[in-house]
Amino acid sequence: HGGDLIMYMLDGDIVERGNAVHHLEYGNGIVRELWTGGMAVEFAAGRAPVLVEANGFISGRKVLFWSPPLMLVPRKADRPTTLERVANVLQSVLDLTRRAQ
Repeated sequence: HGGDLIMYMLDGDIVERGNAVHHLEYGNGIVRELWTGGMAVEFAAGRAPVLVEANGFISGRKVLFWSPPLMLVPRKADRPTTLERVANVLQSVLDLTRRAQ
């Protein structure tokens, strides 16, 4: 396992030891170790660290984020294209907000 010179990315941002992250099932955790292609995240006391692959995946499933992801819940009559447009508008607003900070 590596030292602090390894660059690991999560959703476009560099991950460092001690960073707070969020797992879809285990909740909030702290990055404890980094190595090429993965990292170990510590969650509740007494639980073994969880090994996470590149960009927050475990066994091909995206589970790790910087904070809890937002979910857009569709209604029965909603068309996928309409939901995609709404998601794109929200992403644009978020990008503008980030630039203004």
